[in-house]
Amino acid sequence: MQGSPLLTEALQQLETVYVEDTSTDPRLANNKQIASAIAKWKIRSWLFIPVLYKDQQLGTIELHHQNSHSWEKDELELAAAIATQVGVALMQAEA
Repeated sequence: MQGSPLLTEALQQLETVYVEDTSTDPRLANNKQIASAIAKWKIRSWLFIPVLYKDQQLGTIELHHQNSHSWEKDELELAAAIATQVGVALMQAEA
């Protein structure tokens, strides 16, 4: 979601960023574009994972739940593993 402070944070830090409840996260307050997307897609819990290959930023994977959700360690690890594989696949497709 372009313009999302969560996406910006994930890309700047090159780390996974998530919110358990979008209705209470101060990073999302006062942003009409984000509020509109949250309402339209009924996003309550949000996760952004950078897709990297050898520290080269290729994109992000975004996941969300329609209910408040506490992201578990195994969910975060699985999502990170998928992002790693996507990065490898994108680089191999370019070769």
